[in-house]
Amino acid sequence: MTKGILAITVLLLLALPAVEALEATGAITDEGKRVVLFPDGSWVYKPDGAGPSSIKKPHSNQLGNVIEGGNGSYSIRFNEQKWRQIEKLSDAAEYSLQHKNADAYALIIYENATIKLDQLKQAVLNNTRQAASDIKVIHHRRLYTNGKEIMVMKYNATVDNIPLTYYGYFASGRWGVLQFLSWSTTADFDRLEGDMFELLDGLRLN
Repeated sequence: MTKGILAITVLLLLALPAVEALEATGAITDEGKRVVLFPDGSWVYKPDGAGPSSIKKPHSNQLGNVIEGGNGSYSIRFNEQKWRQIEKLSDAAEYSLQHKNADAYALIIYENATIKLDQLKQAVLNNTRQAASDIKVIHHRRLYTNGKEIMVMKYNATVDNIPLTYYGYFASGRWGVLQFLSWSTTADFDRLEGDMFELLDGLRLN
């Protein structure tokens, strides 16, 4: 396996301004799956028969372990029932994680540098091209946490004839550059997407 990135594509069915909306709202992904969107831009899969207003957002603070890095610039709270820390998958990584019940991985890379997010996007794709082929960006968007901008990106790539799907959060500022990457085989991605999103959503920039 190699490192990679992913971001979900959601077709919003929302007419109200996001900042004004106080209740969860229904939406449909590009794959036709029903999800519930929360005012902060996060989402969960919609259980059959449930209305958006009846579904509570799983707050990251309810999850288990917390790891910190980047000289105190970030923290990640993750569900220890689903993920475990493992030996670093790259010398550049501060942390590496593995799903406890599936072939899915994540790593966190911090650099004491400054780069624009658009430049970071190209750097990530260029690095991936060194080891992968058939790279296709599925989705790219921006979100904010603690007033700081995060780039979310999802793409597919083939490594050693294995189709992979990547999900990642990327951020940059005077404090440095952060890459929080997760990935699995494309065949397994649909069933693991929720766990990977929950993991990424545990990121907090300080």
